[in-house]
Amino acid sequence: MNEAWFKRKLPQAKVMSCDISQGALEVAKRNAAQLQAEVEFLQLDILNPKNWMQLPMV
Repeated sequence: MNEAWFKRKLPQAKVMSCDISQGALEVAKRNAAQLQAEVEFLQLDILNPKNWMQLPMV
């Protein structure tokens, strides 16, 4: 499953995808566009605590 699928199933949800790989994000962006799913994409390493402040608080 991917972020675009979640957005299609839960249209009221705000869906975000993050990855360290620009290539992986490009694939995810294409998938979201094909499914007409609004997804926010961030390129960052979420395993690095220094990057955690860039993520939205839930």
